[in-house]
Amino acid sequence: MELGISMFGDNHFDAEGKAQPTGRRLLALIEEIKLMDELGIDFFGIGEHHRPDYAVSVPEIVLAAASTVTST
Repeated sequence: MELGISMFGDNHFDAEGKAQPTGRRLLALIEEIKLMDELGIDFFGIGEHHRPDYAVSVPEIVLAAASTVTST
């Protein structure tokens, strides 16, 4: 059995409804993927959205960046 996580890279919002800067969210996402790899999670999938409440519009770029900090 494989264990995996899928997400859309949604932005984080503060109490006032202001979004975290997209660049910071993308860096945090790469760190989350790195941690998942270190914990032995088998699969990470990310979706694509073209809306301001999601940081990822090109998942292939995020996955390429993640491949530089993961071993599997």
